[in-house]
Amino acid sequence: AASGQLSRAFTANVEAAEGAVRMAGYDEAAHHYEEALALIESAPEGVDVVGLVVAAADAVLTTGHLYRSLALLREQQDQLSPGAPVDDRARLLLAIGSTAFYAGLDAEAAEASAESLRLIGDARTVLRAEAEALGARIASDLRNDDEALERGELAAAIAAQLGAVHVVADVTATLTRLVARSGGADLR
Repeated sequence: AASGQLSRAFTANVEAAEGAVRMAGYDEAAHHYEEALALIESAPEGVDVVGLVVAAADAVLTTGHLYRSLALLREQQDQLSPGAPVDDRARLLLAIGSTAFYAGLDAEAAEASAESLRLIGDARTVLRAEAEALGARIASDLRNDDEALERGELAAAIAAQLGAVHVVADVTATLTRLVARSGGADLR
């Protein structure tokens, strides 16, 4: 009976967090996600734990707590079993890389991006497009414009082919910054 109550509490917290995100209540969402994570052992079977941690970290990040967000992601990375699915590892690394980028931790962001690409490989997937877009953003920030352009164009091509609008938007912003910084000159 107690396990059923804990499972319902987990589900209620996840639903409350998702509702708060829809209403742009990120402080409340972060609180509910963290409550749900504390009850993760009582989660119903089949819950996407990595997805839940990434959503929690996104909510925490949006409240302006970059290092707390990064700590949530790193903790989950430490808890992943050696046999965890490659996509779970890659999604977590991409979230770590993106959060590290926003925190100004360029070396960690680049390392996470590179490791995610090693895991993902050459397959033309949304994860690959996200990894290339992150790599383009990092390269642009480091003023490695040729690399940023190459990776950004690859990310855009993959994302457009797969209909991953969120990646197209992300990488378009990066490519636009590159063009603006070059004064509109040919980047190649």
